[in-house]
Amino acid sequence: MKPRHFHLLTKEITKTMASERTNDLKKLIQTKLKTKYDNVFFEQGQQSKMFPSVVYNLRSVDLGDLSRKDYILEIDVWTKGESTYAIDNMTDIICDLLQAENLPQTTILPVFYLIDSRAILDEDKEINHRLIRFQVQLYDV
Repeated sequence: MKPRHFHLLTKEITKTMASERTNDLKKLIQTKLKTKYDNVFFEQGQQSKMFPSVVYNLRSVDLGDLSRKDYILEIDVWTKGESTYAIDNMTDIICDLLQAENLPQTTILPVFYLIDSRAILDEDKEINHRLIRFQVQLYDV
């Protein structure tokens, strides 16, 4: 029988690995999006750098597969102007950048799958907003 402190230590190591895994995924997403756009933010944009901008967040989900960690990646894209050309172009670029991408890193093995993208209407008719959602299947190395 293993001592109690062994189980506590194992739990703590697992928590630390999960935290590092999430942070590594956030860094990867940030770096990937920054190859196309300057104003990329996690969870909350900056008022002074609002348009165009890309704001993303991660939501952990349990899809029942214990061999991996699953996330929903939500990417909000914002532009300003009467035309939707710029935002449609940004949306297409981001979808092409991540759709079905397998991006192995030294600590994680993420695979991205597009779920959907849709327009979000704003009260201000000059603000264009799109929401793009991906499922991220994250495997440990």
